[in-house]
Amino acid sequence: SKDALWRVIRKLSDDSAMLVVLALDRNGEMTSQELHSETKLPGSNLNHALVDLKAMKVIMQNRENKKYQLTSYGKIILGALSSLLEKATRPNE
Repeated sequence: SKDALWRVIRKLSDDSAMLVVLALDRNGEMTSQELHSETKLPGSNLNHALVDLKAMKVIMQNRENKKYQLTSYGKIILGALSSLLEKATRPNE
């Protein structure tokens, strides 16, 4: 729904959430410890971002290996935001 999409966009304006999403985009699957090492986020910020992003279906956690990854929905949103930023930074096209 449109409301759910706006909630995701607002969440991604939070630096912690965006750092997690970008790290997963770069690396594919990562454990919470790997995410902590890569993002340098305090544990509470990382856990909060993970819980929220999972609830919004932007990321998921593999039950077997406990690694997080972007969902197809998360990839679509990240791609759309990247495209929007690219267009917004081009002068007068």
